[in-house]
Amino acid sequence: MRMLRSLLISLIVVSVSNAQQSGDRSVLPEVGVSGIEQVDVGEPAAGEKERAGSGNHILLTALAAVEEGNEFWRSGDIDKSAASYQQAINLEPSLYPAQYNLGVTLLQMKQYRRALLAFNTAVRLRPESVSAWQNLGFAHHRLKHYKKAVEAFRRAQQLAPDKAVTNNNLGFAYLFALQFQNAINSFEKALQIDPQFDSAVGGLCSAMALGKTPVDAVDACMNAASSDPGSAVPRYFLGLAYIDRGEPEKGLSALQQAARIEPRTARIYVGLGFANFKLQKYDEALKHFEHARKLDVDVNHALLGLGVTYAELKDYTNAEKALRGAVSADPDNPTVRLNLAMVCLALRNRDCALSQYNRLKMMDHSAANTLFTTIFRDRIVDASKHKKP
Repeated sequence: MRMLRSLLISLIVVSVSNAQQSGDRSVLPEVGVSGIEQVDVGEPAAGEKERAGSGNHILLTALAAVEEGNEFWRSGDIDKSAASYQQAINLEPSLYPAQYNLGVTLLQMKQYRRALLAFNTAVRLRPESVSAWQNLGFAHHRLKHYKKAVEAFRRAQQLAPDKAVTNNNLGFAYLFALQFQNAINSFEKALQIDPQFDSAVGGLCSAMALGKTPVDAVDACMNAASSDPGSAVPRYFLGLAYIDRGEPEKGLSALQQAARIEPRTARIYVGLGFANFKLQKYDEALKHFEHARKLDVDVNHALLGLGVTYAELKDYTNAEKALRGAVSADPDNPTVRLNLAMVCLALRNRDCALSQYNRLKMMDHSAANTLFTTIFRDRIVDASKHKKP
């Protein structure tokens, strides 16, 4: 994954022409924003009370609109509550409860860009509000603004460093920003505060598995699986951690458990494919990669898995087809291009390999150097065959 490392990848060396393949690690728990709080208009700021008490009729009308919005919210009529909050903002844009509550309703309505505007205003009006910063982070996360989500969640954590939830949310923000060690540190801090914080238990498992700390990840993910027996996520990451630790049999077993819990999740089958690949069960690997494609045609790592598995079976024609599809779907992934280049060399298509080399030079110098060395070595071998005694 660069779903995600293409949203979150792990490299595992394979024996196909010195190529590398990447196991897809994009099954992630949602950012753990818990406690989206409703601001009660009955507790306006002191300055708002003073202004309203001095006969500020516009502010009084705006506060009444917020109160009306709260009533609609409690009755479950989110559309009308949002309209009331917007009416209050039109009258008094600096009214924090109206901006904050509008953001909450817009999150519920999945109007994340509008929610972002509301929470940006809310944190300007009340920069000490932990809830506003957390919800701003959540809106950024939903829009895949992962670096900005980190900034917002970090601000919330700085305001409330002794709350497990703020450390947990920051951990997930780091996780999606691919800052795995920072994520681990945040989850561990959350668990120091509350050892039973289930979201942090699962987050620590995910961060360790993605951060390539397989020994610790196995223990963390087993703990997460015990605390949440109905979730496929810790078993998915436990499977990946076992594979990273060189125990593909155990990895396969954990991934099979995940698939029984979530039989419609394509990326679990990608993991099963790579587990079988490591066990040299290539026919089984192909079945799982194909099944992943049926469940979700956009799971690009299934194409990568098909490509390297076909290459291992020396079916280079199908390997090239799968890897070209993977390159088309993810043109900036150097791992996919390196594998395609190696298959092209197996097919004696040097022009194809050189084309991938030229792209890799701009993307990944290490992969480009590996490919160049392979091409150059092959030329020496070819020349030695024709060398006169």
